[in-house]
Amino acid sequence: MKTRYFNIALSLVLMTLVTLSATAQIGQTQYSRPMSSDGLTVFESDKSDQKSFDGLALYWGAGFTQQFQMLSHENSGAVELLDIGNGFNLATANLNMNAQLADGIQVNLITYLSSRHHSEAWVKGGFLQVDNMKMLNSEMIDNLFKYLTVRAGHFEVNYGDAHFRRTDNGNALYNPFVGNLIMDSFATEIGAEFMVQKDGIFGMVAMTGGEIKGRVDRPDDRGASIIGKAGFDRQLNEDLRVRVSGSVYTTSKAISNTL
Repeated sequence: MKTRYFNIALSLVLMTLVTLSATAQIGQTQYSRPMSSDGLTVFESDKSDQKSFDGLALYWGAGFTQQFQMLSHENSGAVELLDIGNGFNLATANLNMNAQLADGIQVNLITYLSSRHHSEAWVKGGFLQVDNMKMLNSEMIDNLFKYLTVRAGHFEVNYGDAHFRRTDNGNALYNPFVGNLIMDSFATEIGAEFMVQKDGIFGMVAMTGGEIKGRVDRPDDRGASIIGKAGFDRQLNEDLRVRVSGSVYTTSKAISNTL
């Protein structure tokens, strides 16, 4: 069965948790979203990064969130509900490591030190991002990468815009509503992504393995996923920014598709 998802949506989220959150980062790689409040207005990283390349560098970052839950539930009594009260949820934390390998080339790695009901650490994903290849001394390639960004590895699928405004485990800074959507369009998959952008107009196409984990069993039951996205994002004047985007995700078959 072939599955397709389309995303053009406006969403409203109701806050149900009291959350304390903090993020910090020592330095920042080129063409990346800041972990500070400067990142609140950032969606995809653009090509206007003015940060100079100062040689091979390693940057560390972290995010921590502690939630206090005050929820209650009841029903008619047909099915007995779990008895719950007020209390703290398991604290969540992220550890970020970004390496600037060369001018315009970086590696990104995010580790969840704890997450929801997982007290153990596990890797969210890691990818290579290329925004220029000046070391090749090719004018044609330099002109191409004025507009092109390439990602390869295990990365957050760029489907829709909601995933830029969600709480990502220990990093809740980008989400003023604290809690995520019930239908949370978030997944990480293994593959490659190609994005072109110019003057606020952008287009993206990606191919992934279609599942959150890499695996080699049951090859006849698994197939590649294709993701596409296009949109317009421009600051028209000091007080007005306009953004509209549309996304599509399609896969022919998967054992455990998570989007």
